[in-house]
Amino acid sequence: MAEDHQSKDLKEKKEKQVLFWSLVVFFMAVIIFLWLASFSPFTKTISEEETKNTIDWQNFSEKLRTKWSNFRDDWQEVKDKAEKEGKEIFVESTSTPLNNNSSSSPETSLNNDTGVNLEQLKEEIENLNNKLKNSNCPEWVNCMPTLSDNPHENKECVIPPGCEDITQIAY
Repeated sequence: MAEDHQSKDLKEKKEKQVLFWSLVVFFMAVIIFLWLASFSPFTKTISEEETKNTIDWQNFSEKLRTKWSNFRDDWQEVKDKAEKEGKEIFVESTSTPLNNNSSSSPETSLNNDTGVNLEQLKEEIENLNNKLKNSNCPEWVNCMPTLSDNPHENKECVIPPGCEDITQIAY
């Protein structure tokens, strides 16, 4: 009795598999047929007028030649105008000529021209670099919001006093 029940289950399984695969094959055949039928070479005929060359190469090459020559002429005008204006800029310049005295150094001429003492600038730059190196300021403060089990826990996003120009905020 158990053998009959087991053979009956196997028969039903095989019938289901056969039915399943026959449906798969049928729908695949339908899809392939519709796909092939949708191609235009199978459904459209090409007339002689469509295959006839509609581009007039002679006219096209003539237009291209004239456009290129006009472009070259315009480009030459722009180059000439730029060269002329460039020379006029230097001729009409109001800047003072450099002194070629052997006694004056670039530092003294800069000091005389701008009124800035280079030694003072160098000292200030060194002082700022030393402050940055010797400070206890962090490079950045993490202000990224986080999830926590405690809803009353707030993460402080504060830059320490005196570190405003050094510390950056990271989000």
